[in-house]
Amino acid sequence: MSTRTFLGIDTSNYTTSMALVDEVGNRIFDIRIPLKVREGGRGLRQQEAVFQHIKNLNEISEKIENQSRNIAVVTASSRPRMLDGSYMPVFEVSKSVGKLLSSLMGAEFIDTSHQRGHIRAAIENNLDVPTEFLAIHLSGGTLEIMKVCYMDGFLNEELLTGTSDISAGQLIDRIGVKLGFSFPAGREMERYLSEYTIADKVQNYSYKAYFKDSKLNLSGLENHLLRKIDEGAAKESIIYETFRNIAELIYDLSKFYSQSTGIKDVILTGGVAANSMIKNYLKQKSSAVSLEFLFCRSQDCTDNAYGVALIGMDQYKESGRKNKI
Repeated sequence: MSTRTFLGIDTSNYTTSMALVDEVGNRIFDIRIPLKVREGGRGLRQQEAVFQHIKNLNEISEKIENQSRNIAVVTASSRPRMLDGSYMPVFEVSKSVGKLLSSLMGAEFIDTSHQRGHIRAAIENNLDVPTEFLAIHLSGGTLEIMKVCYMDGFLNEELLTGTSDISAGQLIDRIGVKLGFSFPAGREMERYLSEYTIADKVQNYSYKAYFKDSKLNLSGLENHLLRKIDEGAAKESIIYETFRNIAELIYDLSKFYSQSTGIKDVILTGGVAANSMIKNYLKQKSSAVSLEFLFCRSQDCTDNAYGVALIGMDQYKESGRKNKI
């Protein structure tokens, strides 16, 4: 009997992704093609991104010949979040391609969200995660904390709060581009900072991220950092202050909602969650408080279709289990 497989498709703001997993979640392939942003740019217009996704999917199709057999489910991220009104044109690409492929293959089609795919990939990296946990999504367009239940193969998220202005990823990219790094800037900034000793930066550090009464924003921090750049502050000092502010904000956010919900486990996912300075700060903090930070594997923090494919696998297996009862 042939092994069934599960296809995931995700066309986010900055990456075209397609992944195929088997019945136990092993990757058969996991292809990700970053979208191209012009030098000095701080992002892409939706129509530019859609055009690049279409071109990239053509490139992916040439890499996955003879992999279409036995696909039981095609899952596509059709929106940013599982909320009414959540919409971005880029996700129409994955939704349309997913529906077409499922129809041609005689496979089931499942509609999910980009954010849910991130959470599912993080769960796979932390298989001992409890049924209920907090999840923080840190990416180029999102900084949100959710109460999540993962039971019987299904995810359910309750949004607790998110930034009212810009996300952590937007802050990093705006500051990075201003400093002369290419977009997306996070990895280059992290590599640059690794050449310096952190002790040199503490003296001039200011915590400027805003979080009070469950409200948070980063625009004040952005203005503070831009002003310091204009005043001639050292590049490494600006980078340190950017990452350290985000790390402290995540800690304050986690502590607040852990106390209000009684949940101690916090999963971090999304591209910014791969940042080693942020992870190291939270690891140090978790040893002193009753919080357990769980980190998505760095390769799966960035946009991907791996978590999306796993969602299809989960739901297929759960529907099969129910049919046997």
